[in-house]
Amino acid sequence: MAADTAVWQGNIISGHTKKIYRLSDGRLFGGTGALAVVKACVAWLEGGEKPSDEKEDDFGGLILAHDGASRMDHKFRTYRSEGEFQAIGAHVEFLIGALLMGASAAQAVNLAIQRGDSAGGDVQVEVWCGPGG
Repeated sequence: MAADTAVWQGNIISGHTKKIYRLSDGRLFGGTGALAVVKACVAWLEGGEKPSDEKEDDFGGLILAHDGASRMDHKFRTYRSEGEFQAIGAHVEFLIGALLMGASAAQAVNLAIQRGDSAGGDVQVEVWCGPGG
């Protein structure tokens, strides 16, 4: 799984953070949207309180587990995500196109950083290791 690291304040990069989290059960969670909401979702996935519903475009999540990929919507509902490649956040079509052409996840995100207007910073990569991390 790969992600950019830019944190946006309007159309300005205001900092950098990780966007992919390794959960204690070994799953990987990637979040897009408001950083506070992403972190609240991670806390919930680790046994904390469920966050409040968000506006449709303010949050999205992707979970990678031993049984495949699941998406999470703005109401924190998960559903199975089929298909060879998965992407969330900005530049979804661009990322899927790069993956279909043979780019690795890291290469696809790097291209989005170079060419897109809503990606920036470095490329964060986390490798899913199977059950138990």
